[in-house]
Amino acid sequence: MVARKPDPERRITPFSNGTEYVIWLDRNCDRCRKQYDPATGEAPCDIEESLSVACLTDGKISAEMARRSGLNIRWDRPQCHEFEPIGTHDDSVPVIRPAPGQLELF
Repeated sequence: MVARKPDPERRITPFSNGTEYVIWLDRNCDRCRKQYDPATGEAPCDIEESLSVACLTDGKISAEMARRSGLNIRWDRPQCHEFEPIGTHDDSVPVIRPAPGQLELF
């Protein structure tokens, strides 16, 4: 069997619907220190930017972005490969924790 070379132009659809996309954002981008900052308009994360563009266009991302994020395996994996939790590099950014006794849905 001959191994195929990866096609840099190949694009994939990582989510079958908007709900899967929102769940991914909640588990990853919304909790990552590299997330989009509306105050400055900066998006230091290529993966989040690629997913946002896909959401507004054809729903597809490059095979490279899928590989970097882990979305080439499955969308519901625990975390993005490049995930950096808020508060790990800048102690001035608080880590949001639920109040004692508060039920968590996820």
